[in-house]
Amino acid sequence: NVVSYFAQTGLVVLVLNILMMLIAFYWSGFFGTGISQKKAIAIECGLQNGTLAVVLSNDGASLSIQLLGIVMIGAFVTVTSSIVWFILAMTIGVRATKEDEINGLDISECGLEGYPEFSKG
Repeated sequence: NVVSYFAQTGLVVLVLNILMMLIAFYWSGFFGTGISQKKAIAIECGLQNGTLAVVLSNDGASLSIQLLGIVMIGAFVTVTSSIVWFILAMTIGVRATKEDEINGLDISECGLEGYPEFSKG
């Protein structure tokens, strides 16, 4: 059934996604965003429009099933990222040392002060 559905709406969805991604990529440039942010915005717009196109173009698609999918993906990401953060916290740590926090992370991470006008003296 997926193959026949893609044959019916695949080209329209693909064109919509590509068009929306191009618009989002170039439009976000007007706001001075960097290239990596422009790419992220373009991908997000393409994903959202693809999902919207499935619901609007298919009579058999159910919005409640789409919402269930969103909840399930959110639960999966929450559980897996919690496991990863726990492993990171137990192995290499996820916090800076107290001394680095007091001195400023810009010094410990970059080797210079990010805001020298606010230095201690």
